[in-house]
Amino acid sequence: MKKRILIVDDNPWNAQLVAEVLERHNYTVEVVMRGDTALELIEANQPDMVLLDLMLPDINGIDIARELRETHNNSDLPIIALTALGNLTIQRRCMEAGFNEVIVKPVTNREVVDVVKRYV
Repeated sequence: MKKRILIVDDNPWNAQLVAEVLERHNYTVEVVMRGDTALELIEANQPDMVLLDLMLPDINGIDIARELRETHNNSDLPIIALTALGNLTIQRRCMEAGFNEVIVKPVTNREVVDVVKRYV
């Protein structure tokens, strides 16, 4: 069975690039552009991993990660930050919020695939 990856990113171009790379590596990918939609999807049908942008139009990614970590069913869900904010303060905040890892944009195809393979 294919592993399911949820990409949460409000930039359709960025999301599509990552989705295409993962689909070529035999993952099933779903893309959403809002945090509230992501939370609903995760609750209804938990994916195997979430790639989560930090800057979304409704809820920031750090708050989403915290909410997911506080939900018992999501405590083991791999959550990877995809962000253009690469400074150490942001990376520390991500780790404190429960992200497993931080990938700083722009990302390379190899980097995305390597990180995903580490967790699913």
